[in-house]
Amino acid sequence: LERLSRLVAQWSPARLIFLGDTLHSSLVEKEPTLAQLALWRKASGIAEVFAVPGNHDPQSRAAFLRADIAELAPGSRLGPFLLHHHPVH
Repeated sequence: LERLSRLVAQWSPARLIFLGDTLHSSLVEKEPTLAQLALWRKASGIAEVFAVPGNHDPQSRAAFLRADIAELAPGSRLGPFLLHHHPVH
């Protein structure tokens, strides 16, 4: 989160989208880590934070909600972009 915080401070994005493996480790899905992520999310000042689940996010939906991150379905469109964790061939 420290590295991400520096990037957010540098670029001041209005929206942040994680493209998979956001909650890569089973340790991340533990409540203390999710609470820390939720606090970071609120303090970041980013209006919208989304995640497209990856192959290491098996139980991500509830965890994303607890971290105040909205889940986007793979293949969601954002302007000209098609959001996926894995490349689409």
